[in-house]
Amino acid sequence: LLKAEKTMKMLLPCAEDCLDWVKTNCYLGHAYLVLGDCKKGFALLEKVEKTVKIYWGEENLELVSVYNTLANKCMKLDNYNSAFQYLSKAEKIIKRLFGEGHSYLAEIYSSMGTAYCGLSDHKKAIECNSKAWKIIKKTRGEDHPHAAKIYCNFGCLYGRIGDYEKSLDFLFKAEPIARKEYG
Repeated sequence: LLKAEKTMKMLLPCAEDCLDWVKTNCYLGHAYLVLGDCKKGFALLEKVEKTVKIYWGEENLELVSVYNTLANKCMKLDNYNSAFQYLSKAEKIIKRLFGEGHSYLAEIYSSMGTAYCGLSDHKKAIECNSKAWKIIKKTRGEDHPHAAKIYCNFGCLYGRIGDYEKSLDFLFKAEPIARKEYG
């Protein structure tokens, strides 16, 4: 990680406007977050966010990727309000770029469902996962790995509210898809 950081510092002056710089720093920021150095990770991803906005504007998929990474880490830190801020920004960008029915939007709704579940707002979690399911079913099909993820989300959600029969139904739907995809 230190070698990658030194390399990025050397490349910084000539590569600020380069997509490779953005992607590499996005991965590096994510690596810091995974390793538990949240301060460095968030700082680097916020720098990436500013760079992306300067060179490519407010509406692009790189920004969505940054927001999604930040939101997921916020959820792991139980900071759901911050996660919603990032997910809402990503949602707006995706809707403007692709419209209401794009599969990227399903991923955002799925993440929002996870965040609502973390806040114990199970009704909103079900709503978000239902939105995600409708989009995935239409755009990817019922046997796609993203469908399995949504089945798992529903299974975990119903397990948390004590509806174990429904939970198992969803988890059993997810299992053959995941087995086929991942072995």
